[in-house]
Amino acid sequence: MDELILRCACCMHEKQEPGPCKRCGAQTDPLQDPACLPMHSILADRYYIGMPIQRNGESNVYLAYDNDYDCVCLVREFYPPTLAKRSVEDQSVLPMTDCESQFNTYRSEFTSLWKRIQKLKGLPGLVMITDVFDFNGTSYAVTPNSDDITLREMLKRQPESRITWEQARIMFIPLFSTLATLHSTGILHRGLSPETIHVDRNGRLRMSDFAVADLRIAKTELDTELFDGYCALEQYTPGKAIGPWTDVYAFCAVLYRSLTGHIPVAAPFRAIEDTMAIPSNIAGSLPEYAINAIIDGMEIYSLERVQNMDELRKLIAAPTEYIPRRQITEDETYYPTDADLGQDGQADLPIEEAPAEDTQEPVLTDALSDDSADDETIQWGSEDGEEDAEQEEDEKKKKSNLDKAITALLIVILAITLVGLGFVGKYLASFIQGDPVIQNPAQQETTVVVPNCLGLTMEEIENTPDIMNNFTVRFVMVTGSSRAYGQIDRQSLNFGDSVAIGSELMLSVSALPMPDVTGQPIIQAQAALDSYGLTYFVEYKTYSDGDKTKSGSVAYTTPGSMTAVVPGENRMYAKDGQYYDVLITVWYYGVVSSEVVTGNNSSPTDAFNNNINIDLNFGNDSVG
Repeated sequence: MDELILRCACCMHEKQEPGPCKRCGAQTDPLQDPACLPMHSILADRYYIGMPIQRNGESNVYLAYDNDYDCVCLVREFYPPTLAKRSVEDQSVLPMTDCESQFNTYRSEFTSLWKRIQKLKGLPGLVMITDVFDFNGTSYAVTPNSDDITLREMLKRQPESRITWEQARIMFIPLFSTLATLHSTGILHRGLSPETIHVDRNGRLRMSDFAVADLRIAKTELDTELFDGYCALEQYTPGKAIGPWTDVYAFCAVLYRSLTGHIPVAAPFRAIEDTMAIPSNIAGSLPEYAINAIIDGMEIYSLERVQNMDELRKLIAAPTEYIPRRQITEDETYYPTDADLGQDGQADLPIEEAPAEDTQEPVLTDALSDDSADDETIQWGSEDGEEDAEQEEDEKKKKSNLDKAITALLIVILAITLVGLGFVGKYLASFIQGDPVIQNPAQQETTVVVPNCLGLTMEEIENTPDIMNNFTVRFVMVTGSSRAYGQIDRQSLNFGDSVAIGSELMLSVSALPMPDVTGQPIIQAQAALDSYGLTYFVEYKTYSDGDKTKSGSVAYTTPGSMTAVVPGENRMYAKDGQYYDVLITVWYYGVVSSEVVTGNNSSPTDAFNNNINIDLNFGNDSVG
C-alpha cells in the first residue's frame, strides 16, 4: 500500500485527522488487548484492523476494512487462548509448550470448515465467506460486514418478546434447506441460538458463528462455548454422538423461544426434571402439528428425537404426514460415539436406552380448548398423581381388550357370512342369465386419492412414483408466494378427493422473480444472483465501436428480468453438460473467447419472502 488511510477503529469510517469520529462519535480507541491484533495495523497487506467485536475459546473477530474492495468486513482469526499466545515482536500466533499438536489439529479443522462453507456461497440462510487464508502462523476467514442485528435483539423489540406462528413460519423456512445442505456436506453448526442467527433489514435470517467441533462440546482442550437452553444434552458429555439431530434440537429450541418469548430450560436440568411448557394462551394460537414438531425436535435423548432437518420440515410443512417420536426398547442400551459413526452420521451399532422415568409421552392438558384457564400449559414430562392414573388406565385397557376381542370375533363371523352369500348370489345370477361369472384378477382400480403436495419440492414430487404414475403432473411457476422457493404452493385437485387415474394435477411452484441486473457491472450482477442461490453461466458479447464504458456490464440475461425462476430447477444448458439457472450475457469491447463463471452448484435452495410485518427498527447507527 502506498499510503495508510487513518480510520476509526470503532466504525471504519475514514478520518481526516486524529480525534473523535464524526460518524460514530467515538472519542478514542478501545483499550488494546494484548491477545488481539493491534488496532490500525494492516493484515496480509490488505485488511485494516479495527477493534475486536467478539472473542470465544476458538477465535477473535475484528471489525476491519478490505482495501482491495473498499468495504467494511469482519475478520475471524483462529486464536484459542488455552493453546496459544501472541508474539510481542511480530504479532504472530504461537502454540504454547506441549500444545503444538492440538493447536495444529484445531487450526486445520478451522481452515477446512471455512473453506467448505465458502464453497456453499449462495445459500440464503448462510453468511457469505469472501476469503480464507493463512498468515501470522494461524488462519483467517473473512465475511462482509452488514447492519444485521441478532435474532435475540429483534425478538426483544417485539410485543411480548415473541413473534406469531405465521411470521416464524416465513422467517425460518430458508434455514430448513440451508441446514439440510450443510448436513449433507458434513457441516454441523452445534451452536444455533438467537445470538448466532442474524436478521437483516428485510427480515431474512442468516446463520453465523460456525466453529470447530470441540468448542461446542463440554470438557475439551478449548474454553467451551455452550448456549444453555439451546444446546442438546449430548453436547454436555464428551463421547456422546453429535449429528444433525443436535442441530435439530437447537433449531426447535430457537423456534420455541421465538414463539413463546421464553428461554428453553437447559437440557441437563430437563434430564433431571422436565418442566418445559407452552402457556395455554400461546398454545391456542399455534397449530397442533407445529407443537408436536417442536416437542419431537426437543426430545432430551437424541435417539427419541427427530433425526434430521428433512424429517422436521415434513412434520411442520406437511402435518398430514406426522410421525410420532421413536420409542426405545429395553434391550437397546448403547449410545454411539463419533468414532462409531460413518460418513453419513448414522451408527451401525445398538443404541441407547433412555431412563424409564424420562420416556413418558408429553402430557397434553386442556390448553388448546377455548375455555381453558390461563395457567394451563402443554408440558413435557410427568404429572402428580401419575400412579393412580396408571392403575385406572390399566383397568380401562383390560376392559377395552375384552371388548375388542368380542368385536373382532363378531366381525370375522359376519365377514364369512357375507362372503358366502356373495358367492351364492353370483352363482345364482350366472345360472339364471346363462353367463359365466368371470373375475379378472388383472383388473385395476380406476380411481386414485389425491395426495397432499403442499410444501413438497419439485424433486420430491418427481421422485414419488405414486404421484407420477397416477397423475399427469404439470408444474407452473408462480411468484408472490409465502412458501420457500421451489416448494409447492397450490394444487389444482383437492387433497383427499377420489379422481380418475391419469387426471391432470397442476402444481404451482413458489418462484422468485428474476432480478433485473441489466446494465450492472458483472461482479455486482453475480453478487445479486448469488444472494438468491442462483447458478449462472457467463458469456461475452463483443463489440468494437461505440461506448467503451459499457464493456464489462450485463447486456441481458436469459431468462429475462421478472421471469419466475427457482434456484436449481431451471436447468438451462450452458456448457459441457453442465446446467445453470441463468445465462448472463456481458458486453466486452474487443475480442474474447467464452468462459464459464459459476455460482452455487449445490442442490436447490430456499430463498425468502419478507412480507412478515415485523418491526426490525434498525435505526441509522449501522457500522460501515
